[in-house]
Amino acid sequence: MAIEDILNQVITEKEEDNEQKLFVGSKTKKVSCNFDLDDETLGVPNIKIFGVGGAGNNIVEYLGKLRNWPLNINFWALNTDKKTLIKFKKSQLNSSLFLIGEKKLKGFGSGGNPSIGRDAFAENKADVEKILSSKTDVLFIIAGLGKGTGSGVSPEIAKSHTQTYYNCGNRYYPIN
Repeated sequence: MAIEDILNQVITEKEEDNEQKLFVGSKTKKVSCNFDLDDETLGVPNIKIFGVGGAGNNIVEYLGKLRNWPLNINFWALNTDKKTLIKFKKSQLNSSLFLIGEKKLKGFGSGGNPSIGRDAFAENKADVEKILSSKTDVLFIIAGLGKGTGSGVSPEIAKSHTQTYYNCGNRYYPIN
C-alpha cells in the first residue's frame, strides 16, 4: 500500500471526553489532547529583523526591497551612525530606525571599535529591551562582524533577549 493511500485513509472522530480516535488503515489509535485535531490554524508569530551596524542595515534594506513581506514581520535598522540611518530612511523601506548611543557618540558612529559600540548600547539597553518585549516571538539579528557597531552591539542585543524555555509536548514555554 502506498503512503498516499494510507494518508488518505486517516479519519478523526471526536468523542465526548476530548479523546479522539484516529483510524489509519486497519489500525485504530486513541489520541488524547486538549485541542481539536481538525483545527489546523496556527497563531501567526511576530517576527522582528534587526539590522545592526552598516552591514546589517544594508542587508535589511536589500531584504526589504527583495519582496513584499507579511505584516507580522517588522524590520529595524539600528546603528550608531546617524548618516547611515538617514540614508536608510530614504530607501522607502517600511521599517523603524533606532540611533544607538546618541548622547555618547552624537550620531558619529563607533569608528570601527566594537567596545565603543558596546558602551554606546548600554545607553539604550532599556529601550531595546522594551522593543523586544513588545510582541516578539522570533528575533533575527543581522550584522557584519568586522568593525564596531555590529560586532559590539549584536551580542548585547542577543543577551538582552535570551530567555530560557522548557519543552512541553513539542511546545516551548518561557521560564519566568
